Amino acid sequence: MRLWKRNFLIYVVFNFWFIVEAERNVTQNVTEMLPATTANPLRNMTSSLEDTSTGESRNGTTDEIGQQKNPLPKSCGIQNVTIKGRLMGGEPAKLGEFPWLARLMYKNNASNKIFGCSGFLISSKFVLTAAHCLESEGLGPVFEVHLGEHNTKTKVDCIEKNATCADKVKILRVNETIPHPSYNITSEDHHHDIGLIYLRKRVKMTLYVSPICLIDKLDFEPFEYWLSGWGKTKTENETSIKMKVSIPPYPHHNCTKKYSKLKVPMKIIDKQLCAGGQRNKDSCAGDSGGPLMLVVNGTRWFAAGVVSYGRRCGKEGWPAIYTNIMSYNDWIKNTMLKYQNQKEKFKVKYPVL
Repeated sequence: MRLWKRNFLIYVVFNFWFIVEAERNVTQNVTEMLPATTANPLRNMTSSLEDTSTGESRNGTTDEIGQQKNPLPKSCGIQNVTIKGRLMGGEPAKLGEFPWLARLMYKNNASNKIFGCSGFLISSKFVLTAAHCLESEGLGPVFEVHLGEHNTKTKVDCIEKNATCADKVKILRVNETIPHPSYNITSEDHHHDIGLIYLRKRVKMTLYVSPICLIDKLDFEPFEYWLSGWGKTKTENETSIKMKVSIPPYPHHNCTKKYSKLKVPMKIIDKQLCAGGQRNKDSCAGDSGGPLMLVVNGTRWFAAGVVSYGRRCGKEGWPAIYTNIMSYNDWIKNTMLKYQNQKEKFKVKYPVL
């Protein structure tokens, strides 16, 4: 019995020594294979994510594994329609044009859906808009986002000539609205008039629904911007068909002087853009929150501003004011990351409606 115990003890000690030696040798071999550097091998990584549910590729630099620095999609600003020439006046957009445009819906006292503002898709979970559009006076907060809309009077939009039809409008519920923390709803100046809508579900991208790119930096002075939406026309009625128009930039110093001379002076800051000032070519009621766009090389579209407010819609010599997106890129990205990271930690349960 004693002999068995002694042999068993020798066996255990021998195996422990063997495992320790093997581990030491493996560690030494791996260490010799690594380059002599003090840099953290996890830094400066470039991650490429493929969202299989949306077909959306997203690239971004990471400091550590799992911490994505750029939540904006790599594939953006592409539409299946080519714009030729400059518009002298507003005209209907083509089917599939500006597929990032969103209609923001509210509820009145009778629980009827009311269109009040616009927005634009910037990723599969976020819509960018004006902060003042997140909650409508008398109607409450935005509760629904419509994507892929063209003609609000038809259930399915088609081109009659060749019977090409778009997909049905995507109707998405709102998870949360996020105004910029510096926005003051009581201020007449509308500084920091920008906000995000966090959608409950991911949007599946199609030819008729896809995100626009955001301007990060601009090395040239645009000679024209573009607007699109369902806002009021020169007849003072909201249009049922998505419209588009090109407008020129308006010099910032001239714009500042013009608005400072109003009965109630308004201060235009560097974080705001001015554009337009031509008769009947303007953003009007219903266009608030939509994108001020520019196109690069005729193919890729960027949002440079967010429609904020104007003094006199379509009045000659009166430009409209837009929130400058370049001034808020860091806030947009950081906010998106914050909410995306929260989703990984918590599963939100929604009430049955």
